[in-house]
Amino acid sequence: SDESYDDSYTIVRKKAVAFIISGKAYITTGDVGSLKNDVWEYTPSTDLWTTRTNFEGTTRTDAVAFTTENGRGFLATGQSSSLYFDDIWEFKPTETYDEED
Repeated sequence: SDESYDDSYTIVRKKAVAFIISGKAYITTGDVGSLKNDVWEYTPSTDLWTTRTNFEGTTRTDAVAFTTENGRGFLATGQSSSLYFDDIWEFKPTETYDEED
């Protein structure tokens, strides 16, 4: 029922990226007063958002994201203040953060 859904999400932001992997939508990076690195996953069948492992790269805005035909997601470029990035990260939202990765 609608009563069981938790609508107190903190997803709102600007200059973020969004993409789809295996039928689920993801939003990450961007800012809302400060730069964000949290990752949110949307499951259409349940109409729910879930937090996932944070983006491991440097927080940024104005990045680009894309998904390949075989379901791999990537996040690239962007900026943090006056620093511009020319990197690319593979996005693995269901994996646990690995400090050695």
